[in-house]
Amino acid sequence: PLKNVSHHLQKLHAAGVVDRRTEGRKVTYSLAHESVATFWSQARVFAEERAANLISRSGGEDTPAVTGELTPELLDELLADEKVTVIDVRPPEEYHAGHLPGSRSVPLDALEEQMREFPRDRPVVAYCRGRYCLLADVAVDLLQNSGFEATRYEDGIIEWKGAGLDIEKVD
Repeated sequence: PLKNVSHHLQKLHAAGVVDRRTEGRKVTYSLAHESVATFWSQARVFAEERAANLISRSGGEDTPAVTGELTPELLDELLADEKVTVIDVRPPEEYHAGHLPGSRSVPLDALEEQMREFPRDRPVVAYCRGRYCLLADVAVDLLQNSGFEATRYEDGIIEWKGAGLDIEKVD
């Protein structure tokens, strides 16, 4: 029988992979140690290098919105020079736990309303949890259909930190 997500998170907690914080009936899990993120990142790279047929999008289709590889270093430079608007389309709790410096939290369900505030004279870069998360693809499609120059940052927070770059947190 299939177990639910809660069951798997409890097993990961028992194994010391994740920490658990309880607030009333809400339980929040986070990685127990930085080494877990490093392991995940290395395992993903290994799998991608060894399995050329690994499907990167649901249905196996590449999204036309992905228009090139933005490295963490290049995006960091563009952010520092204020040449792009970077949006984090993950849920607010994830943004608060850690996000790219200079990015703004724009959950997908708020994008249509908030995009009116974006400067039109610079490209918009959307990111989410990493290359297998589809939220940024949906955001880029919506932005492009609204006349913005938009692309996605393929990686997420784990890869950003893995490149030795700092993240910001909201207390």
